[in-house]
Amino acid sequence: MTSISTNESVSIAKAYDFSSFNTIVDVGGGRGGLLTAILSANLHLQDVLFDVPTVVAGADEKLAAIEVVGRCKVVSGDFCHDIL
Repeated sequence: MTSISTNESVSIAKAYDFSSFNTIVDVGGGRGGLLTAILSANLHLQDVLFDVPTVVAGADEKLAAIEVVGRCKVVSGDFCHDIL
């Protein structure tokens, strides 16, 4: 999943107009590849990255490396159990 989304993330971030949003949530967002591309292209946005604990474990390092960690909240959980 990471390799697929990495190739498409920048294109998605450039193609979609996020200007009418303040916050977006990526459920099942892995380590934040798509969200980092969107945050980098949209400086006004706040984001929430939600995925299982074992997946989001490496997300903070990635977000800190591109200096968007202050605009992205990483939340771990299981969509099938914690949300539904």
